[in-house]
Formats: sequence, C-alpha cells, structure tokens
Amino acid sequence: MKEICPVCEDGGSVKNKMVNIPIGKEIFRTKMDTCGKCGHYALTPKVRKEMEAWGRSLKKNVIEPQPLFTETTHAFLEETASRFGIKKVPLIKVMTSFYLNRVVALPDFERINAIVKKQEGYGLMVKGRKIKVSVPIHFLTFKKLEVFRETWNTPYPKTIEDAVLFCATVLTYRDTARLREIAQRFEEFVEDYALAA
Repeated sequence: MKEICPVCEDGGSVKNKMVNIPIGKEIFRTKMDTCGKCGHYALTPKVRKEMEAWGRSLKKNVIEPQPLFTETTHAFLEETASRFGIKKVPLIKVMTSFYLNRVVALPDFERINAIVKKQEGYGLMVKGRKIKVSVPIHFLTFKKLEVFRETWNTPYPKTIEDAVLFCATVLTYRDTARLREIAQRFEEFVEDYALAA
C-alpha cells in the first residue's frame, strides 16, 4: 500500500530518505519518510526525541544574534554582571533565559510588561546611540527563542533586547509588589547561575 503525502496528496512518492533540518547555523540529519514531490516530512515524536538528544549533545552555539543596546544599558549590564560575579554576555543570556522561561508565561505578563515600559528607567535605557553585542546561544535557549519568534513574530535580537530591558528595569524600579517579586526571583535565578558557572 502506497503512503499518501498529507500536504500534496501525492500517492507514490513518499520514501524514507535522509533529511537535513536547519537548527540555527547547525544541521540535524536523519532518515524519515519524505514526499519526493513537495518535500514534506513529519516531525514525529521519534524524530523530535532524536533531535532533542542531538541538540543537547552540541557543545557549540547554534546561533549568535546581535542585539543593540544603548551605552546606558551596556553600563548597567557591566555593573550588574560585576555585582553577580559574572561577565556581561552571560548575564544577557541569563536575562534572556529568565524572560523566556519564567516571565512570558506569567498569566499577567502583558500587564506587567506594560508597567515596565512606563518606568522612567526603561525610557532612559532605550534612548541614545546603540551598540551591537554578540550573544552566543545554545540549543535549549534557541528552542525557546524560536517558539517566541513564531508566536510573537519577533526576531531573535529583538527578543533578547526585550528580555534585557525588562529584567534591567525590574531590577531598578520595584514600584509594585509584583515587580519586587519578579526582581527577587530574577536575582535568585542569576545567583543560581553564578554558583553553577
């Protein structure tokens, strides 16, 4: 019995063959059923499990976005990184991870984000000449960035910028109990990272 492609409905060209799936600047290679006519392949649970194991085994970065930050934000990042005993780029990565894993999933995220963007410090951190910084990203953070990009239609550098500005503002302006709570959670998150590094 011939398999039928669920996309183009071709009934004779589905074959098991090697497929290259781009993951950032890396390529995951595996054999799977693929339509010879339209190229469709299904990311089955088995393939996803293989891809997850492959990604976790990578010892290198899969992407290196270059977000832009003002001189004020760079100075804040240097000072904050020093306070936690880490360097600036790892702090940016921790801020991004915290934002993607802990903040955007909050039920009141949009309300909190609106409060953060109204803070005076947020305004100070977005005004002025901007300088690029390279942020190497490993597989697990890439996966979160990719989901965020697809959901919010936001490029990787912009997401990192948003994460840093959110975390930096929360650290400096704790006007509400909710912002104080998030700031405390972030500080604990960074301290755990610094201890593990």
